[in-house]
Amino acid sequence: MDLPFHTILTSPIFVFRVGPDGTEMRLPAALVSQSSPVLNRLINGKMKEAQNGVAEIADVEEATFACFGQWLYTGEYITRPADRTKFRSPSLQPVPWDHGLSTKEKKKKEKTMRVEGTWNDQVVQDNTALFNNWAFSDNVCHKRSKKQELWDLFTSSCDDRLAAPPRVNVAADYPDMTDELLSHAKLCCFADRYVIPALANLCLDNLRLSLIDCECQSTPMRGIAELLAFTASNFPPRDEINSENLRSVVLSFTVIIFELLVEDDVFQEILGNGGDIVQELLLLLQRRLD
Repeated sequence: MDLPFHTILTSPIFVFRVGPDGTEMRLPAALVSQSSPVLNRLINGKMKEAQNGVAEIADVEEATFACFGQWLYTGEYITRPADRTKFRSPSLQPVPWDHGLSTKEKKKKEKTMRVEGTWNDQVVQDNTALFNNWAFSDNVCHKRSKKQELWDLFTSSCDDRLAAPPRVNVAADYPDMTDELLSHAKLCCFADRYVIPALANLCLDNLRLSLIDCECQSTPMRGIAELLAFTASNFPPRDEINSENLRSVVLSFTVIIFELLVEDDVFQEILGNGGDIVQELLLLLQRRLD
């Protein structure tokens, strides 16, 4: 935040009692009130919370509020490992030469390949594999699949991105990402509720990166299904069709990996319950039709 340091130091402390157990978390009132018009009214308004310097927000988890406090001081919050690329496993099928590499790693590998003189041959070989895996061949022409086009769109704003969408890789030793995915979603809901757009946008960026990291085994699949269930229960449809929010990001990813997710029990329960999120998902699935 851009408050002078001495203002933060001399600001009165406001106490938040967070979660069902009422865990006390203390933050400078000036820092909090500047971040959110809703919290500003809570701290400086005429309600009893302002008079007592204490507010209870039992429906916000302690971990979520701690991330909010971290963001207030640093402009960031940490839930995603810094070096996630080490978890990315080699593919069990032919994929493009840059699959599994960040933008920086891809440039480094390309440079090495050019020095070794293997660049042209490698690109031709991998592009052939790419067409065989992603596109339908009619012995006449080749085209990129709609799935790959949607993946390119999903990753277009990210520096650390994979060339190909997540896939089933039963040999990969990949961590359970459920808590990580949900932490982004819960903080995004908090930011939306208290009108903190800068934090909400950061949550969406971090969630997108975490989703790009996913290798589609059973555990990450369950995490994605639980993320969709949380979004359906806690985040309303978009007010504007072209706006981006938690719901749009989660649904965009769900459409890309739909066939990998469809057998998950939690996902089947979501489909069985119906509701507006299922209707929106079905409409978006039309974009996958080639």
